[in-house]
Amino acid sequence: MTTIARCIASIPQTRDVSLFHFELPASGRKPEVGQHITMSSLYQGERCEGTYTVIDKKPDGSVTVAVKKTNRNGLADLLHAGARDFQYEGCAGLPLPRHPKMLLLCGGIGVTPALALLRNKRAQYPDSDLHIVLSVETLADLPFLSELMQCHLQDERIRIDVFLTRATLRRQQAPYHQGRLNADALRAICPDLADRSAHIYGSAVFSQAVRAMLREASAAVEREEEQSQRGVVSAGGQGIPHNGQTTLLELMEEARLPVKSRCRIGVCGTCRVQLRAGRVKEEDSILSQSDRDQGIVLACCSIPQGDVAVEFVA
Repeated sequence: MTTIARCIASIPQTRDVSLFHFELPASGRKPEVGQHITMSSLYQGERCEGTYTVIDKKPDGSVTVAVKKTNRNGLADLLHAGARDFQYEGCAGLPLPRHPKMLLLCGGIGVTPALALLRNKRAQYPDSDLHIVLSVETLADLPFLSELMQCHLQDERIRIDVFLTRATLRRQQAPYHQGRLNADALRAICPDLADRSAHIYGSAVFSQAVRAMLREASAAVEREEEQSQRGVVSAGGQGIPHNGQTTLLELMEEARLPVKSRCRIGVCGTCRVQLRAGRVKEEDSILSQSDRDQGIVLACCSIPQGDVAVEFVA
């Protein structure tokens, strides 16, 4: 039984982002648009892997992903160098839970989950108000710009703001903004921030920075709440004090507990733990409703609220 994912076509989009069209193994669960596929390969004797969002699916089951070249000799660079056969590890992820108001904050190639959501909006989020905030160096680095702006202009329930970190604008005019996204800018463009369900897509560095930004932007509203959010996380026989602002993964790593992790942004599902008591604030999740009903949470994007107890999942 083959487990090979074969790249059958590639199309450049920007200077370092290309679309890759894959034939997947005939057996096994097939991903849908918005889900993530994981592939692996060997490079200089070491195994490397990548997880990518499916942004298109053909009737024959083949899928398209967008991959950015990293120059770190990983799987993405193997793809850009012309490699064609990869070990298919499977697919994961579910559509985001519906919410009347959603906020997607995307850095660089993190735009692909937002694009998949836009393509699924009519079927899965017909009544949702979507605000998508993108951060890229220049417009030339933003793939799918034409499609994104078309959505922005044609659907009153879709708003897109683009922050250009290395471009000089003659005049700042929505939806384009010069400079880095920060808490003040986020409050300015998203005054209803507290009412929105926020989801973050991008590198681990970007995700951590945006989480901090969201906390800062919401501080005025949540200041009175913060004191009651403090508590202790009981895990692995330890009691770990927390301030209600740090993820379970970061807390358990600081306590040197043997927690598994990989992507650190809520995509791969490696850091699953079981919530035995208390509650957490989930900033993002790919978990199914069945997992949620059983108390499963992802440590990398779950922030404990008050006293909680968790157990590792075998």
